[in-house]
Order: sequence, then C-alpha cells, then structure tokens
Amino acid sequence: MRCCVWLFYVLLLIACMGCSRTSDPGPRINSLHAEYLKEYGWHIDTVEHPTESVDITLLPEAYEMIRNAGLDLEPYQNQSLERTTYVLKERQATGLRLYVMIYEKDGRIIGGIGTLEDWTPGVFNVSHKQELRDDNIISGRAESE
Repeated sequence: MRCCVWLFYVLLLIACMGCSRTSDPGPRINSLHAEYLKEYGWHIDTVEHPTESVDITLLPEAYEMIRNAGLDLEPYQNQSLERTTYVLKERQATGLRLYVMIYEKDGRIIGGIGTLEDWTPGVFNVSHKQELRDDNIISGRAESE
C-alpha cells in the first residue's frame, strides 16, 4: 500500500512539472510594423532583434548612407529611438536573407531601412522593392508566398 501511495505522489509530481512548462514562442511581430512593410510589398518572417532603445549618434557619413536608403535620422540626433529588426520572407537572388530595421519615436513609426546579408554597405530603401527585383538583387517572390 505504501508503494502505491508513493508511486501516486511521484506520478502527480511529474504531471505537475509538465503542466508548469510554458513554451515561449519568442518575440512577437508588431502588427503595425507588419502593416507598414506590407504597404511596400514586404513580408516579415521572424523577429531578429526585439525592440530596443538606441541612441542616435552617428557620423555624418552614416546619416548620409541611411538617408540614401530612404530614412533621415538626422532630426533625431542625440535622441533615443526604438528599433526593431526583422528577417523578411523575401530572399536575395543568391538565397541570402534580407533584414529590415523599423525605427519609432513615442510609438509612432518614423521609417525603416532594409539591409542585405553579405553586402557592403548593403542598405536599401524599403519602398524600392521593384527596383531590387529589376536589378536581380532579390528573387521574385517571398519564401512562403
């Protein structure tokens, strides 16, 4: 009888341990970010870096490079912005990944820039998807379209 009681408690403990586990799916995709990118024809695959606060203190050359990619961060110099980095479903023609960084101030999206894996400088304007296709830099479809 003592053995059955002991076995019951062991099984109960194992069952409770299994119930206490939660699966963490990781950072969630911000729906406003997804809608913003969808306006330009992009599709988010996963969160590469969750939202983080970044201080905008760049060299003039960096401001120029980012401005050429469609985002002017100079008005935010010496301020903190929120930045979230995503992996896109679309791929480079070589199969390498594409990323996008979305910047926000006080919960409002101020813009985003794309980056190409293994390219220097590798930044692009998120509104130039068709040009990237025409130049054979990205493939014609998203990975799971």
